[in-house]
Amino acid sequence: MLIISIIIALLTIAILYHLKIFPLPFGMMGDLVGKDASQISAKGGADVWYKRVTAAGADLATPDTWHPMGYQAKYDIHWEQPQDEKKDRSGEQVAVVNGDFTIGGLIALMQRGADTMIFLKDDVVGQYFALVSNHGLVTAGKTLEVFIPITQIARKAKFEEPYEGTDIEFKPIKNNASVTPASVPSGIKGAFGVFATAANKYFMPVETA
Repeated sequence: MLIISIIIALLTIAILYHLKIFPLPFGMMGDLVGKDASQISAKGGADVWYKRVTAAGADLATPDTWHPMGYQAKYDIHWEQPQDEKKDRSGEQVAVVNGDFTIGGLIALMQRGADTMIFLKDDVVGQYFALVSNHGLVTAGKTLEVFIPITQIARKAKFEEPYEGTDIEFKPIKNNASVTPASVPSGIKGAFGVFATAANKYFMPVETA
């Protein structure tokens, strides 16, 4: 009887969640939103800010301020965990083993100048950065914003004529403990507390009305 009651309760929670009557309880897996035309964006809207932090994502002894990246032609963050198929002697697939998880990103900076060249040649070496970005409107008029508590920027750039932009590559680093930014730039709609990033999550996406 108890088992039947538990099953009924879980089914009720699932039905109410999908009807949007209350959010998914803490600790359960989330689902995709389904069809929502308001999430379609051809150009996006990324504005990106960075600041220097410690290897653990905390403020420096003398805290850095948030700096705007400038005009961008492209922003991307991508991740992958390859799956290795295991087959028996008959050729049947009997298991899938997950490989190493990798994550990276790229910002195509449209601007150029001595400050950009010096930053990418000298100022990223041995430094850890936090990134926060605004990606414009998504679900039902909300703004998508992404906080990356710890990342390193590659000491890599290519300047050529005619100038078509400079790719800034970055690699988010796993945060071993929860990280909450002490502040966010004025161009970010979400309050700093909503960007609390749980341990081992790499980044925190937030939708703000």
